[in-house]
Amino acid sequence: MTFRTYAALLRRTSALCAASSVCAAFALGAPPALAQSVPAQADPTRSPGPAASAAPALSEIGRVSTSDRHDEPAGATSKATYVVTKSDIVRRGFTTVAAALEDVPGVVVTRTGPVGSSAGVAIRGTGANQTLVLLDGRPLAGAQIGTLDLGALPTAGVERIEVVEGSGATLYGTGAIGGVINIVTTPRNRRDTIATLSNATFGESAFVVDAPNFAFERRVARSDFGYPAFGGDPAGVRKDVDLASTSLRGRTATHLGALGLALDAGIVARHLGVAGQVPFTTPNARQDDVDGDARASLSHTTARSATTLDLSGTRDSVLYRDPVAAESFTGAPIAFLNVESRVQASLRNVVQNDGGALVYGVDLARGVARIDAGDGQPPVHGFAQTALYAQDQMRFGNALRAYAGLRAERDGAQGGSFAPSLGGTWSFAGGVALRTNASTAFRAPTAVDLYYPGFSNPNLRPERTKNFDVAVEAARLLGGASFGWFVTAGNDLIAVSSTGVNNVQKAVVSGFTLDVRTRPLNGFTARVNFTDLYRAQNLTASEQRLPRRPVIVSNAELAYAGAPRALLASAGIVAHSVGLNADPFGAAQPFTRVDAYARFRAATRALVTLRVYDLGGERYEEIGGFPMPGRSFALELSTR
Repeated sequence: MTFRTYAALLRRTSALCAASSVCAAFALGAPPALAQSVPAQADPTRSPGPAASAAPALSEIGRVSTSDRHDEPAGATSKATYVVTKSDIVRRGFTTVAAALEDVPGVVVTRTGPVGSSAGVAIRGTGANQTLVLLDGRPLAGAQIGTLDLGALPTAGVERIEVVEGSGATLYGTGAIGGVINIVTTPRNRRDTIATLSNATFGESAFVVDAPNFAFERRVARSDFGYPAFGGDPAGVRKDVDLASTSLRGRTATHLGALGLALDAGIVARHLGVAGQVPFTTPNARQDDVDGDARASLSHTTARSATTLDLSGTRDSVLYRDPVAAESFTGAPIAFLNVESRVQASLRNVVQNDGGALVYGVDLARGVARIDAGDGQPPVHGFAQTALYAQDQMRFGNALRAYAGLRAERDGAQGGSFAPSLGGTWSFAGGVALRTNASTAFRAPTAVDLYYPGFSNPNLRPERTKNFDVAVEAARLLGGASFGWFVTAGNDLIAVSSTGVNNVQKAVVSGFTLDVRTRPLNGFTARVNFTDLYRAQNLTASEQRLPRRPVIVSNAELAYAGAPRALLASAGIVAHSVGLNADPFGAAQPFTRVDAYARFRAATRALVTLRVYDLGGERYEEIGGFPMPGRSFALELSTR
């Protein structure tokens, strides 16, 4: 495929990809950050460190379930784990899962515009398609067709988000090369209902009800805005980027002695305008997304073990229409429908021991993906997963905790893989610990990799990587500090270039993260987060930096928490900085965005919140060709 042919295909499909996140499946990276997340501490006898403002209740952050696939103290996890709690979501006003992840150390979020726009999320320099996204522990639909968009998932009904950094292939399988994001909707001890009314710039308004067993959100936005010239693109006005979104989630659980049954289901429906990339704008394009899921979980728990049978189904559909379709060079209308449906079953047993837990189980999944590009011949791709896995945690004396695990997985016609992992944590005096992990990981090609017209390659091989990381954690230094180094070396990584989609024979990604927090002082806390991805190289022929991997991403926050009945309940200011984000189809220049908020107590259980996003009014792009709207304001009335 010549570059000219490839550019023509890009013009035809760039807006479609931006709308449905198809291109995100090929974005091998995106930019990292710092939310009010809480890192798991090295010492399991200590409570997790405080968030960057008032520390949320320990019931929110004291235990996690993703790192080792069972409930455990946050300090006992095998891998670095960060938690964005419900308190963080409410206080910071995160409206989508993508927004809630922007401040997590080592995480990269790239958006194509204001509320309603697609967002790519990746971990430690790996791509968005190399980060596994779970909902209550099971994979979400959308990865196969390239439409898994965390910018489309509201935080209404989300109790916390757990981010495990480093390969999760042993316990979760394909796609977990960079890490695992688990969106948890099951509340622990929360009994209150949070209701919010909000109105914001660009015609955005929302009504949210978030109860322990029920959540509803209705959000609409006009989102028109003017933008300045970027690079060779002239200034203009962004129109038809409006949004109308409705989400609903319900859950229930009951126990009869040692038996437990949990049921939950949710749906998100969106209707939005898709203006496309500035050079190839599509102002008449419209998109309808529907994401749905349902799960039944049956458990049997004793003093030393817990057995869980999890049955779930999930479906993601994207309908895109453009009645003009000037980017097709013919003016002919374009319409396509991409759909992924999958059913999943897992049987897991957790046996507690003196050093931790032995976890073993079976994962099964079957699904169908339809990939359409308006050519009238959408291929239908069946996919499957069958896996056995086991991981054992052990303790050697008082200073060393170790684990070892192995997964055997077969991904249908895409072949199989063994994924071993090994690691440990050495604890020293003064709350200092050294954590190390070594593992392999893999990713089977998805339907969009294999079949999307103009971007696919039916001869792709599975990606395979080797991963190693080491971190020093000091739980008692200030409010907690950590310094980590990581490297991922891969063969056959799937990459898009001017010649199409191919397996890169060799690539290396390495970097380090620094995260420091202070203890509360007169209600004030501060946090600084820094990620340096100093190497992200394609070594196939000559060294070339992989796209959409900014070298530097940093975050800093100063927050204040008032007394329980004080007029000023909380306030904060956050600076998010991203270095040059190289992309062969339009590099995004470095930028720093400053956000601020202040929450005032209007009554015992009523708060009025003023939020300012992009306080300095900086005009920037997170992805080349997709300008951001500049300064905006939001006013909220809520209970809490």
